[in-house]
Amino acid sequence: MSFKFDFDWSESCIEGHDGMFLDGSLENYSGIILINKQASIKADGWMDFIQEGDFFLAYWDQITVWQNDRELFSKDFGISSFSFALVPEELRWHLKGVRKH
Repeated sequence: MSFKFDFDWSESCIEGHDGMFLDGSLENYSGIILINKQASIKADGWMDFIQEGDFFLAYWDQITVWQNDRELFSKDFGISSFSFALVPEELRWHLKGVRKH
């Protein structure tokens, strides 16, 4: 089964965390919407990133997932256990306070 989704950045807002990576600049955003080809909202929330040296990881800082216009799942602010596990051990020290399960 294959799904096609698009990001809708039209209502997004820069929230202040920024950095440089590869050949461009990065910023965290709120108001990001993930939609399907019928323009039905499938998820919305805030995205953030971790950048330390050569390590980079973008993740949903806060997200609500929708199915048939009903809330299916919601994660409050903080890095998920899945994303946290992707961060090298030596870079985790400053994430302890923002970790969510």
